[in-house]
Amino acid sequence: QTLGYSQAEAIGLNVFNLIAPDCQEHCQHLFQDLLAQASNRTIHCAFLARSGQRIELEGQLDVALEGGTPVRVRGILRDVTARRGAERALQALNDSLETRIRESTAALLSSEARLREAQALARVGHWDLDLSSGAVHWSDEICRIAGLDPAQVTPSYATFLERVHPEDRSEVDAVHQREAQFLQPFEFGYRLLLEGGEVRHI
Repeated sequence: QTLGYSQAEAIGLNVFNLIAPDCQEHCQHLFQDLLAQASNRTIHCAFLARSGQRIELEGQLDVALEGGTPVRVRGILRDVTARRGAERALQALNDSLETRIRESTAALLSSEARLREAQALARVGHWDLDLSSGAVHWSDEICRIAGLDPAQVTPSYATFLERVHPEDRSEVDAVHQREAQFLQPFEFGYRLLLEGGEVRHI
């Protein structure tokens, strides 16, 4: 019934005439192995229904013996066409998603690289402070402006204040505390005092 044949029509049909062409070689090897070893085998292959529709079946095959000689093969198969179709659709969706993620990641990395290059040329950096956790992020150029190696420094507000000129430190701290409290944009100037005594105006 699954393949669209009546019981009378199915009698005498050669099973290999019903197997899809792309599964023929695999099934021939499977049957040869089954007959040679006389043991159960799991099968998954596609059959062609009477209508021409491709039907995917899976199940178990075993061989019946008489006097130690194989005389017939029996199979219990179930239709998994819908399930396999859903699996392929899901795999295609996953592949598409992975491709989009790779493309988005590549675009983001390229954008970040351009931003770093632009900041280095303009001598402009950026930073952000998570007010809930206290975590600080500095761009590479911010580190270089402060005379620090981006690969070696662990950004923190305390490290920043250490770089601020001692004469400006209390004012800078007060401005930051005020901004964190009122969450308003601010703009002001101050000086950094680098190792070796170099002063940079920010």
